[in-house]
Amino acid sequence: MRSLLSDMTTFDDREKGFEAKFALDQEQEFKAIARRNKMLGLWAAEKMGLSADSADQYAAAIVRADMEQPGDEDVFRKLHNDLTASGVEVRDSAIRTEMDRQLATAREEERLRIEAEMKRLEEERRRAEQEAAERRALEEQIRKQQETARKLAAQRPCVMGFAWVKVPGGWQCTGGSHYKSDSEAERL
Repeated sequence: MRSLLSDMTTFDDREKGFEAKFALDQEQEFKAIARRNKMLGLWAAEKMGLSADSADQYAAAIVRADMEQPGDEDVFRKLHNDLTASGVEVRDSAIRTEMDRQLATAREEERLRIEAEMKRLEEERRRAEQEAAERRALEEQIRKQQETARKLAAQRPCVMGFAWVKVPGGWQCTGGSHYKSDSEAERL
């Protein structure tokens, strides 16, 4: 029975992993297509001789045009109709070639963006682990110093009756005439 539950958990985990990967892939493709459409809008705006502000507005209109129906035909149709209406002669194959070229570029840009984000997150994780390790080492050092101070206090003050205080590399009595190194004090 236990093996069956373990197998089911593994199967469920794998299924969740595949679902998460599929969702991530879909999100990446959506972003790449939106980026492609923006670049297509800027490409067409340049061919139509639009100003920079008008080009940005036109690129946004191309991105919105893709929401009309599934697939690329709505984007192709808008580009074709707008270029033709502006007096720009461009073959359908040239528009489709540009769509393919811009999609390949957008996918690569999205891949590089994700790669950079993964590197940033990995560096952040490493930094957090390093800080945690340094914090644990400091806590251990403080714990050892507190333990040594407790041992020295239990042993009693120095032979002259002065209390022990921590100094670099060891412990010194407050009278200043007696000293024990860290290693000597830890052996108490």
